[in-house]
Formats: sequence, structure tokens, C-alpha cells
Amino acid sequence: MYKGKLLSAKAYQARYWNEYSQTMSREKLNELHLKRIKNLLRYAYETNKFYRELYDRHKVNIDDIKTLDDFKYKVPLTDKPMIQPSQTPDNLYGDNLSVDESFIVGHYATSGTTGKPLYEAWEDYAIWRIGQSWCPAYWSVGIRPEDTFYFAFDFGGFAGFWSAYFGALRFGAKVISGAGVGMTTEKRIQQILELKPTVLVATPTYTLHMANAAREMGVDPAKTSIKYYVGAGEPGSASIPMIRKKIEEAWGCKCAEVLGVSEPPVVAPTCEEGDGFHEEEMHQFAWVRDPDTGKEVNEGDVGERIITNFSNYATIWINYRTHDLVRPTYSCPCGCTWLYYKGGVLGRTDHMLTYKGTNIYQSAVENLVSSFSGASDYFQLVLTRENEEDLMTIKVEAKEDLPPEQYATLAEKLRMELKAKIGVTLPVEIVPVQSLPRSAGGKTRRVIDLRPEDYKMELAKKYKSFE
Repeated sequence: MYKGKLLSAKAYQARYWNEYSQTMSREKLNELHLKRIKNLLRYAYETNKFYRELYDRHKVNIDDIKTLDDFKYKVPLTDKPMIQPSQTPDNLYGDNLSVDESFIVGHYATSGTTGKPLYEAWEDYAIWRIGQSWCPAYWSVGIRPEDTFYFAFDFGGFAGFWSAYFGALRFGAKVISGAGVGMTTEKRIQQILELKPTVLVATPTYTLHMANAAREMGVDPAKTSIKYYVGAGEPGSASIPMIRKKIEEAWGCKCAEVLGVSEPPVVAPTCEEGDGFHEEEMHQFAWVRDPDTGKEVNEGDVGERIITNFSNYATIWINYRTHDLVRPTYSCPCGCTWLYYKGGVLGRTDHMLTYKGTNIYQSAVENLVSSFSGASDYFQLVLTRENEEDLMTIKVEAKEDLPPEQYATLAEKLRMELKAKIGVTLPVEIVPVQSLPRSAGGKTRRVIDLRPEDYKMELAKKYKSFE
């Protein structure tokens, strides 16, 4: 894509970033995936110690992989705990490295939200391919190359936001970084007023925090230059309707969101006409697996998203477990043929609870909490285990104008709504303002798992179909 007048009026009105790839038939998509998978398997075996040892151990013959079903069921799954042990201070990328270190141009890491960060190396090709995976999301919400992006976070080594930054450059837009020594929320608001960017990129929690900070400064965020918001790092800016509504009302903008995991950081963009995400099938292949049986789920059923990435040939991700629970379908009102996850991410295999026979998904709880007046945007879902049953307690921070004597009333209303909408009664605790942790612009930890470590290990083994 090119900026300004180099794009025709017709091109600016196009529905898709890349109509050919986004409307390709499922038959052609699968043919392309299989061809790429075969090449990737051979490349991984020849260049990568981790995959060579894994496939030898499982007696995988690359020549036996002739169909996508062969790939799904004959090639073992991979997961973060399998790769992480080989990473040491003297061997940063461990055994999952397929190029000489002289080819590495980027060093990144996972956010570390669920444990020790996992390091990953990018070569030059990966930077632009991974960045390009954001472009369909930018385009679908109405962003165009003449827009200016403002990145309101400290970059650090977190791969997710770096890929968003490279995506904006690949898109042809101007980019402004809100990072820097001594950078505060108030200074970022001031930069927005001075530099007049049209696109804000941040986590949903921090975006709402910025809106509150702007009002305290006497600035109406809805009257700033921001026309679009792109969220990542945590769910909410599109996949949780009430959070999306709050952001759009606060900033007077349109929202887009991407679903991604930091390890293979190619993203899945939200759909403007649906209520979920499209898999970015030009950069990776995905299928959805039943965590209990290991078989692919039927269309419309819930399972775990398994991905294989084609964009990074330094560190490789094949049949990689995301632990995201999704509901796959192959049709969408927008006409895009890429695999579609209706409702977005419903939860995670390690956070899903079955309580009194009812599956409880994190996203459903978040959406209900976000819809309550009197409740702020800060809440936690605390997992515990009592009497041989999992339990989720919802801690919600009250809004500043809610008197403490009304906390119990709000808690009871929320309990009743959860019972009506989800089918179980969960403990709800309303806590005072500023009592829950704040994010400094990065990911906010909403799920706190306090269940016994030995139980969590047993739970992990239940879903450990590799090895």
C-alpha cells in the first residue's frame, strides 16, 4: 500500500486489505497451508535441534505427512514448557533456533504474564511479515495510510506491541512512540493534544485509564484527534462489548482489536460486521482441538486454538498450543473466508472452570462485570479450590462516586446477574477505589490463580497430549 494520492479512490473504498487472500476459497487455502506445512516441517527438521529431537523421539517421518489430518494427528503438539528449559543466559534462544545468530535482527520476549518470559529471535523477513499481519485489522476499521499512530506504552522487549509498530510502518502510516524515560499518562495526553495522532494503540485497561486522566486534566478525550483505537495485550476493546462501548464513548472513536500470542506473534483481526476474530491465514495455519479428546472440534463447538506460523524462520512454532478457547466457524457476514472465531476468546484451558456442571468462561464474566453501573473498569477473577471444586471469586473495584454503604447492594445485583446469565452463583466482592493493581501501560493481570500448585500440575497433565 502507498500513501496519499498514490492510492485511487476505489482502492480507499475497498472492503479488504487484500481481497484476493481474504476471500480465497477454503479448498485453495487448505492447499496453500499443506504446501507450506510440508516445507516448514522439512526446514525445521534440518535446521532446528528442538524439532529434530522431538520428531525423532515420536518417530515422525516428514514424507508421511500428506494431508492436513496427517499433520494434525501425526505431528506432536508443542507448548511453552517444552521449549523454555533449554533457554539459559548462555543460550538465550535455547534449542528452538534455526539460523545463525548473525541473521538475528530482533530480540523479543513474551510478556511473562503466565510465568518466565520466553525469548524469541526474529530475522529481517519476520519483522515485516509479522508486522503485515496487523494490516487487515487496521484497514477493516477504517484506518488508512495517511493516518498517524500513537503507541501509548513502554515497548520493552514485549513482542506483541513491537509487531503492531512494525505493522503500522508496513501499512504506510506515520508512527509516534509514547515511550520514554519519565513518560507519564499526563505527558501522553499532552502529546496527543500537540501531535494530533488519529490512531491510539494501547491495552483496553490503560486506554480507559488515559480517558479518566484526560478528564482530570480538563480535557475531553472524545474531542481530541483520536478517531480509531486498536487494542491488544488483553481482551476487551472489541471482544467484550461493554468495554468496547466504554472506549468508543470515552474517545469518540471506532475500535479494533487483535487476538495474538507473543510466541508466534501473527495476529487475528477483529471483524467489523461480526463479534469475533478472523485467523490471519496468509501467515499461519490454525485448527481447533478438543482438549480432552485431542480431536478437531466440529464447527461451532468450543476447543483450543492450535497454530503453525509461516512468518518467522529463526524461531519456529509448529502445532503450537495457544491455550485460547475459541468457537470456530467458516462463515462470516463480512464475506472473509478466513477461519472465524465467533465471540472471540472465551477463556483459556488453564482458566476454564467447570463448576456444578456448568462451564464458566472468563470472557462471559468480564462482559457482565463491565456492564454494571457503579463498577469501575478494574476487576479481578480469583481462582481457588475448595471442597474438591474450583471456585471463581469476582473482585470489582467500585467507582469513586459509589458510597461504601452501597457496595453490598452492588455485589448482590452482580451475583444475581451472573446467576441469570451464566447459571451459577459466584462470590462477588466490591472493593474500594484504587485497591486493585494498576497497569503501567502494559497487560493487566485479571485472572489470579490461587489454586494449589499440585492441582494445577495435574490439570496441566490432563491437557498434555504431547510427549
